[in-house]
Amino acid sequence: MGFPPGRIVRVERLIHATHNHIAADGDGSHFLDADLAILGAAPDDYWHYADNIRKEYSMYADTVYNEGRRKVLMSFLTRERIYISNFFHHEFEAAARKNLQRELEDIR
Repeated sequence: MGFPPGRIVRVERLIHATHNHIAADGDGSHFLDADLAILGAAPDDYWHYADNIRKEYSMYADTVYNEGRRKVLMSFLTRERIYISNFFHHEFEAAARKNLQRELEDIR
């Protein structure tokens, strides 16, 4: 496609950063926050997302899935901030925490 090698490396770094959600710069922060934007969506949209996550992991029994999902939810809820950038933090943090907490209560 003719993309400059530096741009390809940059995109690779952004994608790899989604694994541990550690951003090296402001662009990375916004990229990672956009990846998590669904957590702060309207409740109906969030539940649609959560249902799709369950379908993606349908090969696991409920007990196994629920244990793993609880760990994921708690990993977000125990963070000081879910979103790195101030914009996403101010716009979506409260809703994300409500959605995650409701899902956690639903699978207990």
